Amino acid sequence: FVKNKVTSYQFVGSCDALITDYSSIYYDFLLCDKPIGLIWEDIEEYNSEPGFALDMNEIGRAAEKIYNLKEFGNFIYNLSKNIDLLSNERKELCKWANYSDDCKNAERVVRFIIEKANLEL
Repeated sequence: FVKNKVTSYQFVGSCDALITDYSSIYYDFLLCDKPIGLIWEDIEEYNSEPGFALDMNEIGRAAEKIYNLKEFGNFIYNLSKNIDLLSNERKELCKWANYSDDCKNAERVVRFIIEKANLEL
């Protein structure tokens, strides 16, 4: 990245799809509105220890679940044929995860902290 002067966000934005597990990049990639494959083979184990703060079945509805190599192959096949099974779900989840697109999120966080900490400027 450094050698080519590319940021991780530029790289992610240039990808055709994402294959991930339970990483927060899932939420970032929703903004790209491109297919996501979720490696889901160990979801039950991970859900029990340490677990999730959110319902992963609800959050994961915007991605194709991949439990095994056959499903991984199906995901790749769909990509190669421009088959996007979950576009609508991604758009809905993206609106939920990124409910404000006015570029003032940092300002809102600062105001929230100031309010909760009873600070004065």
